[in-house]
Amino acid sequence: MIANPHPNRLIVIEGIDGVGKTTLSHKLVRAIHQQKLGKAIRFEDLPFDNPTRTLRAYCQSVGDQAAALLTYAVSAMMKDHLIKQLLATHHVVMDRFIYSAMAHHLSQGVDIGILNLDKLPILKPDHELLLLADEPVRRARLEARGNLNEGDQRVKTPGSPLDITEGCFR
Repeated sequence: MIANPHPNRLIVIEGIDGVGKTTLSHKLVRAIHQQKLGKAIRFEDLPFDNPTRTLRAYCQSVGDQAAALLTYAVSAMMKDHLIKQLLATHHVVMDRFIYSAMAHHLSQGVDIGILNLDKLPILKPDHELLLLADEPVRRARLEARGNLNEGDQRVKTPGSPLDITEGCFR
């Protein structure tokens, strides 16, 4: 990863679903504006058509999780081009980056050693935050969203896939 040469900051918020990444990123952008610390933007608020989605879905459908992980790396590299442009004029706040893909894949037993973050040609975030939430709080947050998907139905208990993923983040 490459040090950010821009005066503006790249801030990445990580964590499992429902811990408050999106809520915090919105609040952080507002706080940067209110404190007059410069312009800030949430990456997820921008139109970014990720062309790796189809390939990733195929890799996952045939059970090749290592190849799917590589599609996330390619996606991060593509996002990096836009991030660099944005950093010229804005602080950039992101809900998730490459770390989520690595933690999720590691928790599934994928050898993430196929990715060397030190050599990945993307900007290293200036600030990386890992959000955690007690399970009752996380569940309440997910239920408040409504329209729970299959992944949202998962419960984090000791030793569960979500618990393992959260441990991988740490």
